[in-house]
Amino acid sequence: MIARQVAVVGAGYAGIAAAVALVDAGCAVTIFESNRVAGGRARRVEYRNALLDNGQHLLLGAYRDTLALMRKVGVPANAVRRFPLTMVNPGHLDFRAARLPAPFNVAVGLMRAEGLSWKDRWAAARLGMKLVSETTFAAPGDSRNGKVVSDTRFTVDQLLLDTGQTPRLNALLWGPLCVAALNTPTSQADALTFSNVMRDALFRRRDDSDLVMPAVDLSALLPDSALAWLGERGCEILLGTRVLETRHEAGKWQLSFAANRTRSFDAVVCATAPFQVPSLID
Repeated sequence: MIARQVAVVGAGYAGIAAAVALVDAGCAVTIFESNRVAGGRARRVEYRNALLDNGQHLLLGAYRDTLALMRKVGVPANAVRRFPLTMVNPGHLDFRAARLPAPFNVAVGLMRAEGLSWKDRWAAARLGMKLVSETTFAAPGDSRNGKVVSDTRFTVDQLLLDTGQTPRLNALLWGPLCVAALNTPTSQADALTFSNVMRDALFRRRDDSDLVMPAVDLSALLPDSALAWLGERGCEILLGTRVLETRHEAGKWQLSFAANRTRSFDAVVCATAPFQVPSLID
C-alpha cells in the first residue's frame, strides 16, 4: 500500500503536532516552513550573537495533549518546571492558588489575594461562575456549533465588560492571563477560546492550573526534539521554504514554492496563522 503524501505548511506547534499525528498514521509527510527555525511564535532567535526567545510563553497544566506530545518526541522531563498558579505584581496584586482540589484552590486563592477589593473579588467570582455554567460565549446573533456565525467576533474585552469585571482585575489578572495563555491581548483574543482555556485550567483538576515554565529555550522545548523525531521516521523537513500557492487539480494538491518549483500531494494541512491562509488558498 502506497503511503498518502501529505504536505504540512507551517512548522509551529500546530504544524508539528499535525506532522507527528500523520507520521503515526503512516503518511509520508513533508513540512514547509518559511522561517529557518521551526516553532512559529515560540522559538529561539539569534540576535547580535545571543540566543533569545521569540515571545513570552508558558504552558498550563491543563495542556495535557501538548505535554504528552513533548514526552512522545523525547523532550526530557526537566525541560519544564511546574508551579502553583501565582500572579504577583509587587505593590498591586499577590494571588496564589491554594493547594486544594479545584475549584476551591482558585476560590480560596481569590479570597486571600492581596490588593483586591471585595468588589474585585465578587466580579472575579461572577466571571468564574459564568465560565463553569456556560459552554460558549458569542456576540448577539453569533451562534456556533454548526449554526451561522456573525462577522463580529466576541472578544475577551467584550466578555469582561459583559460580566462586569473591574479595571483593576482586567489590568492585573485577566489581561496578563490572556496574554500568557493565548499570546494575544484581550482586545483581540476570542472569548470562546479564552473561556475554554480558563475553564479547563481553573475548574477541573488542581494541577490543571499549574504554571508550566520552560527551563530551556523555546526551540528546545519542543521543535528541536520533534524535528529530530520526525526526521528519524522519514519526514522531509524544508525550513526556509515559503509556499507561494496551492492549487487543487485532478484530485491532487499542487504546491508552488521557491525557484518556481512545484510538488504534488494527496492532501495539505495548512498550519499557518489565519491571516496567511488567503494568500495560500484561493
